[in-house]
Amino acid sequence: MADRTDNLTANVQEIKAKVSDLSEGFRHLSERVDHLSGRVDYLSGSVDQRFAAVDVAIREQREYTEFAFGRMDGRFDRLDAMMDERFGRIDERFGRIDERF
Repeated sequence: MADRTDNLTANVQEIKAKVSDLSEGFRHLSERVDHLSGRVDYLSGSVDQRFAAVDVAIREQREYTEFAFGRMDGRFDRLDAMMDERFGRIDERFGRIDERF
């Protein structure tokens, strides 16, 4: 019976050692998860900052495009008015030529 008790005690000691190892492993795993969680939070913030920068750049590009379009639209309006005036003068000249014939 003493042999069985010694064997049982050895088994219990072996199980305690394995549980201790597992506990240590879980502690390290928990620390690693905490570290990774912090890293994910940092990266999430970094991504948010980059998207905010892209939003600002797109907004600035849009404003510049609208500004440039406004300028070009004004130029086209002036050119259109000039062409209408010139064609009007040409029509007058043709009208005078027609009157001669």
